[in-house]
Amino acid sequence: MKTLKGKTLVAGLGFGLVTKISPLTMTLTNRTLSPTEQDQEIKKAHEAINRTLIDLNIEYEENKNVLNEETLAIINGHIILVEDGEISDRIIDYITTESIDFVSACIKTKSEYVSIFNSMDNTYLKERIADIEDICHRFVKSYQHIEKTLLEGIVVGKEISPSDILRFKPDGVKGIISEVGTMTCHSAILARTLGIPFVTGIDGIVDLIRNQDYVLVDGHNHQIIINPDNKTKKTFLVAHRIHIHETRALDHYIGQKAQLRDKTPYSVGINISNANDVSIGERVEADSVGLFRSEYLYMDLETFPTEEALYQQYLTMTKPFSGDVTIRTLDVGGDKSIDYFNIPKETNPYLGYRAIRYCLDHEEVFNTQLKAILRLSANRHVRIMIPMVTSVDEVTKVKHHLRQSMADLSKQHIPYDPNIKLGIMIETPASVMISDILAQQLDFFSIGTNDLLQYTMATDRNNALVEHYHNPYSHALIRMIEKTVVNAHQQGIPVSVCGELASDLPFISLLIGLGVDHISVSPSALLRVKKHLSTITVAGCQEIIKRLATVHSEKELFQLITQDKTHE
Repeated sequence: MKTLKGKTLVAGLGFGLVTKISPLTMTLTNRTLSPTEQDQEIKKAHEAINRTLIDLNIEYEENKNVLNEETLAIINGHIILVEDGEISDRIIDYITTESIDFVSACIKTKSEYVSIFNSMDNTYLKERIADIEDICHRFVKSYQHIEKTLLEGIVVGKEISPSDILRFKPDGVKGIISEVGTMTCHSAILARTLGIPFVTGIDGIVDLIRNQDYVLVDGHNHQIIINPDNKTKKTFLVAHRIHIHETRALDHYIGQKAQLRDKTPYSVGINISNANDVSIGERVEADSVGLFRSEYLYMDLETFPTEEALYQQYLTMTKPFSGDVTIRTLDVGGDKSIDYFNIPKETNPYLGYRAIRYCLDHEEVFNTQLKAILRLSANRHVRIMIPMVTSVDEVTKVKHHLRQSMADLSKQHIPYDPNIKLGIMIETPASVMISDILAQQLDFFSIGTNDLLQYTMATDRNNALVEHYHNPYSHALIRMIEKTVVNAHQQGIPVSVCGELASDLPFISLLIGLGVDHISVSPSALLRVKKHLSTITVAGCQEIIKRLATVHSEKELFQLITQDKTHE
């Protein structure tokens, strides 16, 4: 038995026998084709490309009633890449100018695009390298007449491509393991839609594991267990059955208002970034949006969107939700780089030119977004939230731009809510320390615990070497939250939490005890959070806060919060 730690892309539990995906063998040859061979190769190339396009269209039709809009867009994106002809034309050009075979031309084309995309300081485009590679691999498989075999069990590969997932046997794949992958890669999005647990970041897994090994995929604890002993297997299977039962039982909370066991209502919204989040939010009948991440509307584009384009996106994506919508303005920079923004490369982008710092220096970009949000406010209750604020001067400048945007719309006789609420993200120690002053200037606070923890503990959340220091169960972070809530409430403004800790079930009791008015979680966590709220009471949450003074170490604090029995 061997346990290996990784990184979860899709939570859940799965088990079964391993099916390894063999990497496609593509060999670059040095042989020069004769003119006759060259003509034949070009003919074969066109046939392979056409077959690939036919296969993609068949996959689209087969999945249009299974996948949601965003995941179907992945297949459609591959269709567009083939139809566009840029990749295939480059392949044909290599065959023509260098007299090489089709496979060698695919290798050179793929390498060329990989080199171009890797040179860009753009995380989104770098993640699209996998799409280019996938298309080239499809071409070669079609050229070599490699039959598409259905995959089942626990699928293991160095990197899992979207086309790999599209050949999963229906209900036959129980888990995915890879060496490489990111939360926003297309294979992760597909797996998330299909509800398949996915653990990545396990170096050398392809060599460590064999076909038909029995593996447990534990997406909840970011690990896999290879060939478990009987005791471990039985424990896991029990946990799996409980997980299935609990997941089905959560449907009871669809459409239900969140409330505590003592019948106290509590406000819970969802965080959205894309169509997939909206789709899940609709399914669980979410009411309000506590965090709309605007920057994702910019990521698929080659240039800045217009005011009208942004407005239509906001309108479409918020339409399913009847409650309040809080839209965060551009939080570009840090880990979200977009090429056409032309943000200079920085040694430490998390401490650099990001979010409101960028927007205040690019008035046209900022005002365009503000006007789109203001237009949305004409027909529904909308709040504007500014990220990465560290000073009162920034708030003053934001208010100036907001007044300017309102004046521009008034001149055009375009309606908006003149009393729209303005708030900020509290995500730095600086904003916490001046939260008493900021609260006098604003209508609400929203605590972004992901960044606040990172800046408070001086830890890079993506650095495994300091992972153990990146501990939310610390007095430092709790006091940051407490100070923010106290200062906000003294000025009569509400406080929400929209970071990952808002869906950390034990931590929710702490947040309520501290006086946090509202939490916002990922759509997939909403029902689980509602269920947890129904098991706790206000008095129990407040009791935890009273007992905080009795513990001092992080270990004691963790035990106090996670082993709390006051709700039982």
